[in-house]
Amino acid sequence: MKAVLIVAGILALAIIGAFFISVSLGVAAIIGGVFFLIVFGVALARGSSDEDELYEDE
Repeated sequence: MKAVLIVAGILALAIIGAFFISVSLGVAAIIGGVFFLIVFGVALARGSSDEDELYEDE
């Protein structure tokens, strides 16, 4: 009976661990995506001075 409890405990810990890892990875991916968008937007805003002339012709 102890072996069953130990296996069940390990499985429960593995499932909880996998859940927390997946959640933390998802949060990290969201933060990374937002950070990338902010950096990309700032880079575009700073580099757009040269590209403004191209858009004015259209």
